Amino acid sequence: MSGATPRTSAGVGAGVGAAIDRGLQFLQAAVAADGAWPCREYDNRELVGPWTEESPPFVAGLGLLALEACDSPAAERLRTRTRGFLHAGVEYPGVWRYRFYLLPDLDDTAICSLAAQPHLWLLLGRNVDHLLSFRDERGRFLTWMETPDGPSAVYQGADSVVNANVIAYLGDRPETRAAQCWLHGLVEAPRGHDLALRYYPFPLDLYAALARASDRAPPVFASLRATLAERILACRDAGGAFGDALRTAQALTALDRLDAAGDTAVVQAAVQRLLQAQHADGGWPECLAWLGHPGSTFGFGSAALTTACCIEALARVARR
Repeated sequence: MSGATPRTSAGVGAGVGAAIDRGLQFLQAAVAADGAWPCREYDNRELVGPWTEESPPFVAGLGLLALEACDSPAAERLRTRTRGFLHAGVEYPGVWRYRFYLLPDLDDTAICSLAAQPHLWLLLGRNVDHLLSFRDERGRFLTWMETPDGPSAVYQGADSVVNANVIAYLGDRPETRAAQCWLHGLVEAPRGHDLALRYYPFPLDLYAALARASDRAPPVFASLRATLAERILACRDAGGAFGDALRTAQALTALDRLDAAGDTAVVQAAVQRLLQAQHADGGWPECLAWLGHPGSTFGFGSAALTTACCIEALARVARR
């Protein structure tokens, strides 16, 4: 999939609908019958050389959330299939783990909880207190669901994207205020400040997660929306993209969530880059999505996830 030859598009507006349709066709073939989404683990961040294929619920959850922006019957069929996969993998009281032999974690659980609705345990809020129990002394959410001195303590810690995803699920409540303040401070700090990215490679990953949280769980990060838009636009390169295809799609979606996609030239340039990056088979390239534990060299990518995110971005542009 990642070795396919990119196609080009003669125009931005005319090609968006067709690109979405081809992307959905790609996903119909890529997503398994049981709703599992493919992902690859590499031993490097360049995503080259030997790889291991896996189907973590995290990828399925992110893919389902991205497809919510597309109202076509094909997208709905994919969402239904994927939701079944997430329901099959949930553990009481409503937690998920990246792999069956790993501890449940807050990132998987937050994203899958957003994506797996409706589910009785989630509707009843059964996992809320459980999630709230995994905070450090500063009120920030940890990554792994274990005691501070557990076997994964060396990898434990507060990742900013994980915290943004948890807040997107839990929303604005007294127990999340400290984490909200911490994230607010990270973004408002001068450029170059440590953004506490332990499992994610790029600042745009945090900005996109915060934009999603602001959109899904208002009023969280309401006062940060203008700054987030500025930070995202600062990631734009001379050719109009925001990095690779995944980040360009995330940027377009985040700007739309923040009501900051008013610059037509910026949007059109980014859309053109996405149309040019689409492969002949309808998919978009595999991009570095997240990292292994801190200190490792592992990188993870999913052409299916990139494709879902590009579909989301284009669908949002098409309906403006």
